[in-house]
Amino acid sequence: MNQKKSNRTNPDWRTRQTVLLFLVWLPPFVFSLATILALKIPVYASWFLWLNLWAVLIFALDKRFAVRGTQRIPERVLFLVLATGGVLGGMLGMVWFHHKTNKMTFTMVLILSALLHGWIILKLIQSKF
Repeated sequence: MNQKKSNRTNPDWRTRQTVLLFLVWLPPFVFSLATILALKIPVYASWFLWLNLWAVLIFALDKRFAVRGTQRIPERVLFLVLATGGVLGGMLGMVWFHHKTNKMTFTMVLILSALLHGWIILKLIQSKF
């Protein structure tokens, strides 16, 4: 009997996950760095802007994959995008595309991330960047 390896022990799966994580954060990082250097805006503001724009695109892409029934973006990646600053973009993506709105875990991560990043922004404003 030929047993199929589970995804987590399959080396190809790990490689795909690493490439996916790299591709998820590469564009916002590059655009953020370019914005910081060109416009001299604060690091967090630039990161927050670009990651939120990227989060909307990631949620749209995952919704499209879901509708087509093809390979999906892992939920863990979507969670990490929300947790690292893509809160507003994730919220817009969830509402605009009606994606992951019935999943309580996404709502919880969204709320916790919003509180965390709201607190960070408040502290940065108080310290005047």
